Amino acid sequence: MIEIYISGKKTQYTNYQMNKIQDLFFYVIIEARSMPALSVAIDDIVKKDINRGVWMSIKYPKQQIVNEMPFDELLIKIDKNYLGFNIIRGNKGVYDGRCFYLDNDIELESLHTYILTANRKNKNNVDLKEPDDVKLENFLERNILKVLSY
Repeated sequence: MIEIYISGKKTQYTNYQMNKIQDLFFYVIIEARSMPALSVAIDDIVKKDINRGVWMSIKYPKQQIVNEMPFDELLIKIDKNYLGFNIIRGNKGVYDGRCFYLDNDIELESLHTYILTANRKNKNNVDLKEPDDVKLENFLERNILKVLSY
């Protein structure tokens, strides 16, 4: 399950919008290189940082392990100028320990802009209606694991 937070508040999107968010994020990471992270997460600091900026949380129904690092959530700050970013591991709501790092060639600007633009439209009740046949695709949860594993 993917959740988006803007300034610490969970935001709602239509299935169409969530599919678009996944598409934009996947486009950024498809050629990304998984590298050793130089940082570690500290729960108190991460929880304060979530209150600033745009964040994406990818939650898994059961614990995952990549490179001997367990997690049930991945937390990513979506900064429009980032060409690489830490992926913070969460376990039962606690963010601590080593992070993953993805180095990519494409900035997150288009994703960041879309998240904020779609949120503004939703607040104004614009674009909330979507065709009945639009279902939320959850391909990002699986594919980010593949990218991290390389």
